[in-house]
Amino acid sequence: MPEAHEPAENKVELLPEPSNDDPTSFDSTKKKPKVTKPAFDFPASVLPGVELNNAAVLESHPSKIPNPVVFFDLTVGDEYVGRLIMELFSNVAPKTCENFRQLCVGLKKGDKGKKIGYQGTVFHRVINRFMIQGGDFENFDGTGGESIYGKNFPDENFLLKHESPGQLSMANAGPDTNGSQFFISTVACPHLDNKHVVFGVVKKGLGIITDIEAMETDNKDKPLVNIFIKDSGEILPGQELGICENDGTPDVYPHHPEDLEVDWYLQTNFNHILGIVKDIKESGNIYYRKGEHIDATRKYRKCCKYIAMLRDTVGSTDDEEERRVRDVEVPCVLNTAAVKLRFGEYDDAIYECDKVLEVQEELDYAPDWVCKARYRRGQAHAGKRNFDKAIQDLNAVLKLQPGDAGVRKEIIDLKKEMEEYKKVEKKMYGKMFN
Repeated sequence: MPEAHEPAENKVELLPEPSNDDPTSFDSTKKKPKVTKPAFDFPASVLPGVELNNAAVLESHPSKIPNPVVFFDLTVGDEYVGRLIMELFSNVAPKTCENFRQLCVGLKKGDKGKKIGYQGTVFHRVINRFMIQGGDFENFDGTGGESIYGKNFPDENFLLKHESPGQLSMANAGPDTNGSQFFISTVACPHLDNKHVVFGVVKKGLGIITDIEAMETDNKDKPLVNIFIKDSGEILPGQELGICENDGTPDVYPHHPEDLEVDWYLQTNFNHILGIVKDIKESGNIYYRKGEHIDATRKYRKCCKYIAMLRDTVGSTDDEEERRVRDVEVPCVLNTAAVKLRFGEYDDAIYECDKVLEVQEELDYAPDWVCKARYRRGQAHAGKRNFDKAIQDLNAVLKLQPGDAGVRKEIIDLKKEMEEYKKVEKKMYGKMFN
């Protein structure tokens, strides 16, 4: 993103001030475009000297032809996380938009005679509260790529500004070095104005970007888990956007609640939204019963996102409404914990169970949930060899269900295992010190 260059590498990124090196393309011997993180994370509307004028610019460039709409289908690792829908402002920056559109479609041949495009590429750089960057279909690390016009093409104009999250902009290595690499802002970035060409905006899927920007990265801002553009293309006028689930289950809703066409703030929509949440939960249950635990977990996680959105927007819920919400939420959390146990992800299982146990005083009407949370947390502690904590949780279950012979036997077995483990440890340490 901004135009600073680092001679040692050949990446397109956003940094503070440009160096005196000649801005060049992304060959292995050349510079890497950089994007500079803003010094302050404030909405553009409160920054002095910054005017929000993108809407006015777009209005002053009318066109009889609708702007192109393109999409990215994204996966994190092997998990599909949803679709980004982007409008390209070809009425303001037609050449830049055509470059991006054709790279989304992926039919254009590059300088080497092979088809070039974004399908199968990654977001190689992610910085929380700043931007996510991708578009290097050559080396997947910010050192490669090319435009449909050749290696680079000039800056078209700087009419549109980086005034809000979701702005689609070209990464570069200095003036007039646009190729295939781009970035999507996650905050207002006025310091990038007049340095990077803004040419589009994310219309659907901002929630996906919010999730991505919070992912863990290494010291070079590369995500520890690959974020793939599994598919990309153009959505023609009249075609479905494809943001809703279509897997044959009751869940036929967008991957992220922000994309649901409903007024979340309208109190009278509470029952309608809760019905949607129940459908998503049931979809997770279908996968859970089939043993497809990864898909089940994804659905449960989606269900909890919708619930969080419901709580955030509808304001305070009365006791009856909150109970109805928890009737959906708690089973999702408990089933997620069960899946984490199955895969030996004990810390994650404990984290999920803790969510339930933190509100156990409010769940006096559903002691079975508390028992399940305690039991599964105890199993997770046992998996981590935290025997004392495991026995403590199982004793709490036994107190709630004194007639459960299975739990009683499990406690006895755990105590035996703990003694055996201590003997092995003692023997091992004895050899070490001898």
